[in-house]
Amino acid sequence: MPILLFFVFAVILGPVLAWMYAQPKQVEAFEARRRKILASGGKDPINEPFGAHRPFKTNALWFGGIAGIGGSLMAWLLGA
Repeated sequence: MPILLFFVFAVILGPVLAWMYAQPKQVEAFEARRRKILASGGKDPINEPFGAHRPFKTNALWFGGIAGIGGSLMAWLLGA
């Protein structure tokens, strides 16, 4: 069952979350946050592994993997 939930969560949630991050409002929010951080001398968030600045495919892989691991862990902990 954990393997099944891994694939269900990865296939459904990964692309959905990546699509949500690809929306123009999210990209604008990222740019605004980036300007604030750079103005204060912080670390550039463009180096983050996933987010609104990354391509859809990269985000889908990251979010799918994270959601899949979470789903399989949840199934394992619940004894499904």
